[in-house]
Amino acid sequence: MAPKRTSRGKQKREMKKIERKSDLLVAFTKRKFDIYNKAFELSTLCGALVDILMISPAGKPYCYGKSSSQSIATTIMKDKNPSVEEELKKLKINEVNTKNDELLDKKTCCGSTT
Repeated sequence: MAPKRTSRGKQKREMKKIERKSDLLVAFTKRKFDIYNKAFELSTLCGALVDILMISPAGKPYCYGKSSSQSIATTIMKDKNPSVEEELKKLKINEVNTKNDELLDKKTCCGSTT
């Protein structure tokens, strides 16, 4: 005799837009990393060049790929939404600042003070 099921199993979910803003932001954040992982796998396994530009429901852009993807996104989105270009510049500045901080940390940990 087969054991009695306690759950309904895997169910197909209807695709529709999430209405609550907080739920929408949470779903975007969780799925964003899944897409990044798939893009990484594709580029690693197949040697494909993958660039992804996602714009969150809050309007913040997220890029995956080479830094040229930011310039591509800027070119495409410049006429449509000038704030996207500003956000991409902020992302690039943050990236450069992070690299600069890493270099400064290496310099101070090795004993160089010049």
